[in-house]
Amino acid sequence: MAFGAFAESIGERAELRDAQEEIYVGLEHLDPQWASPAFVDTSLGAIMRLEVDLMKRKRRQFTPEFKADAVKLVRAGGRTIAEVARDFDLTETALQEWVRRAEIEAGEGPPGALSQAEREELVRLRRENRRLQMERDILKKATAFFAKESE
Repeated sequence: MAFGAFAESIGERAELRDAQEEIYVGLEHLDPQWASPAFVDTSLGAIMRLEVDLMKRKRRQFTPEFKADAVKLVRAGGRTIAEVARDFDLTETALQEWVRRAEIEAGEGPPGALSQAEREELVRLRRENRRLQMERDILKKATAFFAKESE
């Protein structure tokens, strides 16, 4: 190694050390465990985070017929949720949820579980209840206002 190249590498190391010191100086107010080099972001870390974001599966939508077919395969016997999920390129948790909902709809679910129709009715009733409460509050205020006016 020539002396010039050696001096150049020493200069680069000094610049790197100075840059690291600047980073650590900015982190002095933090708890020491968070100021360690493991928590300093690097370009490699940014690339790895980008790759993980790109690897995430896009959210897909399935027709009710497709869901029913997948559930039928699981409930018919002989095949586990994992096997059917692998065959149809689904997540096990999604298929598990479809099976659970199908059991509830068939009346085989846990006690107190609501069917789809019951859930829709509950949403409708809650919405109506909220509207009626608002109307009641408006009428109360109007009554109080007109009672003061008439005095």
